[in-house]
Amino acid sequence: MTERKTGGSLVEDARKGPWYICDALIVGAMVLGSPYFLQVLGYIAGLRNDMGLYYQFAFLTACGLWPLLVIGLALLVVHMICTWPRHVADRKKLRLLRMGAAGLLVVFVVLPFTPLRIPGPSGFDAGFRGHVLRTVDIPVVQAWLDTLSPDMCPMGLVSIRPNGKPDNWPASRDWPAALTHVNPQFIVFGQADANRVTIRLMWSSLDDSWGVEIGPEDMPIPPTQPSRRMRRPNGDVYYEHGESRLPLAPGAYVWHGIE
Repeated sequence: MTERKTGGSLVEDARKGPWYICDALIVGAMVLGSPYFLQVLGYIAGLRNDMGLYYQFAFLTACGLWPLLVIGLALLVVHMICTWPRHVADRKKLRLLRMGAAGLLVVFVVLPFTPLRIPGPSGFDAGFRGHVLRTVDIPVVQAWLDTLSPDMCPMGLVSIRPNGKPDNWPASRDWPAALTHVNPQFIVFGQADANRVTIRLMWSSLDDSWGVEIGPEDMPIPPTQPSRRMRRPNGDVYYEHGESRLPLAPGAYVWHGIE
């Protein structure tokens, strides 16, 4: 009789699987749901030049997945304290397992919110860089810019797709297909020097803006400019927006506004 119970217990244990399977799934979900995973989603959105897609990813992750992960984290802590000692008799091994799980959680859940996070461009910026390399023929645009002079180009923001309407490229100029097929929302001409011009292609969504700037091949790529705390003459404090820059090719870079 006892043997049958023991056999039944073994069968039940086999069906349940390893005792740590639930904890392993929780840790795996923590890793996949970490802010680093948002970087992967941002890269995918950047490849499509679709900030709205990134906002959707971020909203679903933050509002749908993260609350569940908080519950999973609490459950994992309870298991580490109450359940693991019943299955791991070796105290040194138990301590190492706890430290390993805690270390993973610190790396993937805590560090992304500190200055110690992995350096480098955002996922969206890296993906957008790939999008531009795939869709914009930079040498052709640079050759076209060489035919222009500053006095031929309007200085200021030119709206190409006002309020989501069809493209409206000014008819005063013969625009190259290398630009028109990219569908920017705005363009801005600038000056590389007294005789040569640059062009900035811009997109925006909500309070965010990003794009690509193309100029002569010898144009230096400016470093990233962080936002700065400024003070008006009356004493009011405000923040001047910055801009991240990611080299693309000689004389070209992608940029993203920093608030």
